[in-house]
Amino acid sequence: MWKQVTRDLPQVTQPVLLLHSPQDHTVHPSNSELFLSRISSTDVTDVVLENSYHVATLDYDAELIEDRIVEFVRRLAGEPAQEGA
Repeated sequence: MWKQVTRDLPQVTQPVLLLHSPQDHTVHPSNSELFLSRISSTDVTDVVLENSYHVATLDYDAELIEDRIVEFVRRLAGEPAQEGA
């Protein structure tokens, strides 16, 4: 399926929130670079998780992940940014 997925990446035009770890032992960091280079979306939020590995939601960056997801969804929903969030 990898060939089909990479072939179809230019069809991605929706806003994208990409959270990835340069220390991931399961998914090589070059996959994030490939993804970003091939998508067509002009609204991309790229978050590097410096303190986590593959299961980042259970690692040191869990709070950062939650914060960035909430910010992303609120922005897309047109809600104003919250102070201290």
